[in-house]
Amino acid sequence: MIGMRSHSKSPRAAARLGALALGALAAGLLGGGCGVDDVFDGGDPPATVGGGGTEEGVFVGVTEAHNAARQELGASPALGELEWSEELATFAQQWSDELARRCGTIEHRNQNRFGENIALQGSTRPGDSFTGADAVEGWVAEEACWGYGTIRGSESCDSACIAGLNSNGCGHYTQVDWRDTRFVG
Repeated sequence: MIGMRSHSKSPRAAARLGALALGALAAGLLGGGCGVDDVFDGGDPPATVGGGGTEEGVFVGVTEAHNAARQELGASPALGELEWSEELATFAQQWSDELARRCGTIEHRNQNRFGENIALQGSTRPGDSFTGADAVEGWVAEEACWGYGTIRGSESCDSACIAGLNSNGCGHYTQVDWRDTRFVG
């Protein structure tokens, strides 16, 4: 989700369907209407996920930023390029809209089908912008805090390093570079 504090679900979820969901926190944070009268689970996940569609608005450049980060990793064999998915974008936007309705509460949707990164930046200065590529850059910055190793074994995340990034873990970075991820939306 696009929309400075980052949160991530485990990259193991992204491996299931090889997808990463994003959404945009926008309109609901700017206006009134922050009452929470009922609990919404964010909608049902799409039955199928495929590539296609065009990034719009804050999402322009998201796929390119992910792919550039994946190439810079220098993995051998190289990580595959991601494709934009309208299905994932719609699913993520449903949850983002719900979070905006809750006045910007940052929490993950209760689902385990897709990996999910959330980024939020606030500012009172007119004209400040925060792009999808800025969010990806912030997630990728977690690489400096990540110690590669075996999953649930010798892998590590330096908590002091992460605190300096105003994040809560290295999971955002591992979502971006997860080998089996195929789609972003």
